[in-house]
Amino acid sequence: MSQYPRHALHHQPPDERGVIWLAYVLHCCAFFTGGLSAVAALIINYIKRHDQNLLMSSHMQWQIDTFWRAVIGCVALGVMCFFLYLSVVGIIFVYPLVAVLAVWYAYRLIKGMLALNVRQPVY
Repeated sequence: MSQYPRHALHHQPPDERGVIWLAYVLHCCAFFTGGLSAVAALIINYIKRHDQNLLMSSHMQWQIDTFWRAVIGCVALGVMCFFLYLSVVGIIFVYPLVAVLAVWYAYRLIKGMLALNVRQPVY
């Protein structure tokens, strides 16, 4: 008779939520690193997005979509800033738009983290 419990002999898949949490934390740090940590998280997302685990692939795709939509928003804001800063009135519109983009990015990350906390896919 073995000294280990019967259930310990079966191979259990590792809980990969730690990798997902790491990617979320790196995305959150993007606010303070100028987006560099989000690029590191994006690399993790692309490596892990085709995993067989539905939870893993859902969250990784969610983070990829969030990153690229935020990049598109930043580019659009950059173009708008260039043209709006040519007028004094344009400055009034730029800062609220930057705040809206930041709140949207934070919302997407928080929504994903809350779903991960209860072990649910985002989509």
